Amino acid sequence: VVEGTLYIGTPLCVPVSGVYVGKISSIQNNHKEVKTAKKGASVAIKIDSSEMTYGRQFDHTYGLYSKLTRDSINSLKEHFKE
Repeated sequence: VVEGTLYIGTPLCVPVSGVYVGKISSIQNNHKEVKTAKKGASVAIKIDSSEMTYGRQFDHTYGLYSKLTRDSINSLKEHFKE
């Protein structure tokens, strides 16, 4: 995790190609299930996706980013205007 906090249910995308990868269904840290991972943590994630295949559309060389939706942008504007 490079910045912020990673949560189960976070939608992920590959910004280089603009491809939606899927949502995080589980996070493991040291072979234990966790609900979140904070900045600096090295974790394993399981991604639920019916249309993406690791190794074909993306692999470990691509950076994965959380996908911002219009709802999440509006929520940020509402709660963090300053």
